[in-house]
Amino acid sequence: ELSKQDIIREKDQLLQEVESQRVTSEKSSYSQQEEIKKLQQQLQERECSIAELQVTTQNLTKEKQKLFQQMESQNNASKMSLDSHQETINQLQHLLQERDCT
Repeated sequence: ELSKQDIIREKDQLLQEVESQRVTSEKSSYSQQEEIKKLQQQLQERECSIAELQVTTQNLTKEKQKLFQQMESQNNASKMSLDSHQETINQLQHLLQERDCT
């Protein structure tokens, strides 16, 4: 049979084990909460980076469209100028042919 002292000792030992497990559990929970906070911060930073990249991409797309329009406009102007020069050349050739014929 267990004596009263043995029972008290066993009870105290069980209480210590329970307290130790509680402290360990709290530390683990705190660690997990800290890890969650850290991961949430990283996620937020990445979301900000993604948003910044999206804005940059949109701006670059607008700039590309603007440059493409400028290039089209310059190409059209060059084509008109070449057409005009070709017309002048044709007229001069025509005048030279007329002069050679006379």
